[in-house]
Amino acid sequence: MHTKRISVLLALGALLTTSVLHAQQTPVTLRVVGFKAGSELGNIPKINELFMQENPGLKVEYETIPNDTYNAVMNSRLAAGDTTDVLFGRARENMLNWSKANLITDLSDQPWKNNLVSSAAAIARVGNKTYQFPTQVVGLGLLYNKTMLDSVGAKVPQTYTEFLLACDKLKKAGKLPLLIGMKDSWGGLLFSTLVAANTVYVQDPDFDAKVIAGSAKFSGPAWTSVLRVYDDLTRRGFFDPKINLGVGGADQALNEFTAGRVAFVPHGSWSVSGIKQNNPSLQFGFAPFPGGRAGSKPRGIDLTGVTLMINAKSKAQDAAKKYIAFWAQDRVLKMYLEKEGAFSTLKGGTTSLPSEMSSFVQAVSDERTVSFPFQVWPNSGFQDIYMKGLKDYVSGTATAAAVLSDWDRQFQPR
Repeated sequence: MHTKRISVLLALGALLTTSVLHAQQTPVTLRVVGFKAGSELGNIPKINELFMQENPGLKVEYETIPNDTYNAVMNSRLAAGDTTDVLFGRARENMLNWSKANLITDLSDQPWKNNLVSSAAAIARVGNKTYQFPTQVVGLGLLYNKTMLDSVGAKVPQTYTEFLLACDKLKKAGKLPLLIGMKDSWGGLLFSTLVAANTVYVQDPDFDAKVIAGSAKFSGPAWTSVLRVYDDLTRRGFFDPKINLGVGGADQALNEFTAGRVAFVPHGSWSVSGIKQNNPSLQFGFAPFPGGRAGSKPRGIDLTGVTLMINAKSKAQDAAKKYIAFWAQDRVLKMYLEKEGAFSTLKGGTTSLPSEMSSFVQAVSDERTVSFPFQVWPNSGFQDIYMKGLKDYVSGTATAAAVLSDWDRQFQPR
């Protein structure tokens, strides 16, 4: 009897040991959700594969939500208690909203926060708490088709007058000069802020600080002139409001450029690698926007792009922190930056940019860029208000005065 009991106990012990070992070997699945897809995925799959190779107990599943519905879908999911582990974000917009609602994890204890360059560190924080890892500083500027410009005897423009001359030559040759794409409002927002970078912020470099403090407004000659650029381009036949309101700026306008059917498209530097991949024969460049007066040099915008956050309701907090810490290594991050045409957010980080970006790199070196205003302005919901105003103006349903007045009224956080 005693022998049988010992045998049973040994058998149970072996069973328990097997169960524990099995549990230890069962991989933890990290659900990562973002808005990068297609050619914009870049090296994300490669990074995920490397992470899994170096962390055999962890498995990464990446889900894409379309760019134009990402905010709405994730806001709904998070409010409903979704337990996705790692979340992509845009600059400060998502972080501000989700941190206020206690939907994301405080990452202030993570060592990588001390290795961020100052601009990225500021983007990562709300007050004294760090909530996200910014993966990149990207450029916002103008894609130009060099072959198309050469074919009409136009040079890469450096000022607004030269930009108009190039567009005129292209139009007379039967070529499409410019496609902004305002169906998703993104192209219009980008184009208008590029114009502002060369006008508003040249006249008043401290505009952001002043408008936040309430000592400056959108209503007035400077921002009225920004809106009037759409009128100027329409009158000259370089911009068709109806066509542009039916084309998405983030994707469709870019596809037209990649196919070689348009000379100028405002976009982000992350598009460069995708264009090279999808149309290797296309001769093109990515430059700061030529929106200034004669004698000036073009100015661009720098934006802290994709960020990584952790869902506060994630059941794999430690694994999610390990995943973000993996990205925060220079050897890993540079893999991502190679395809993004972006600058590193790490102190002493490696940046390798394509030759097509040389003029934008020079602009950064010359300090001819301004911070993307929507990552500086305090009201995260203002971007939607701004884009609606642009659409209303371009479609002819609102005057410049009405749009700017509405921006003033709704700018401050409520």
